[in-house]
Amino acid sequence: MPKKKKYSRHRHVSYVGSAEAIQKRDAREAEYKQRRAADRARNIKAYRGGDSEESEEGSASEDELDSSQMEALRRGMKGASIAAPAPEEERVAKPKNISDRLGMETGNLNAGRKTHIKISDMGAAPVELSRREREELAKQRSHADYMRRHANLETVQAKKDMERLKKVREMREKAKRRKEEAAAAEKERAQRAEEEAAAAAAAPKKFKKLSNREIKGMKPAKLKEALKARGASIQGNKKQLLQRLLELNK
Repeated sequence: MPKKKKYSRHRHVSYVGSAEAIQKRDAREAEYKQRRAADRARNIKAYRGGDSEESEEGSASEDELDSSQMEALRRGMKGASIAAPAPEEERVAKPKNISDRLGMETGNLNAGRKTHIKISDMGAAPVELSRREREELAKQRSHADYMRRHANLETVQAKKDMERLKKVREMREKAKRRKEEAAAAEKERAQRAEEEAAAAAAAPKKFKKLSNREIKGMKPAKLKEALKARGASIQGNKKQLLQRLLELNK
């Protein structure tokens, strides 16, 4: 089945290969452009409301169009003028708001007045503070006054602090006194222990009197322990230790 030919809105352009064919193609192109320009000029005249006589005159003068008009028609400028351009009318600006309609009496009378001012131009003029600045300034003054009264012990908090400080000082004094008494008691106890130890060392030692049978039944370790308690020498063999302990036990 043969393929359908695609529709194209562009005019088909044929390619040529000789000088005669080129001349024929140029002639056809010129005739096509002239016919196209005439049709557009006729359409413009009909759009502007021209009568039949004007359309006939327009068709008669189609061949006399200059190059600029032809170029405008070729670009598809439907509103382009073929005849000489008419002089432009002076445009009058429309009023934008009610003030422009009724005059400046109803508008802002301070529109042209200078609203900003430099610090150097103020001179000695009083500076107006904002609400937030006034509140901050009052807050600082109140805090400074409270701190002054607090330093002079005039506030309730200062009085409470002084009472608490007095109690703390009393508690510290009591703790210090208890500590000193405990240290004195400990010192006295140590001194008494030293005196008792010195008295015990100075007093003659009393030992249990042992029988000869008990002494002879002791082993060398027991003999040395008994001799050491009595302040005697523990050197020698068992026989010497036994003889020494017997002499001390008499």
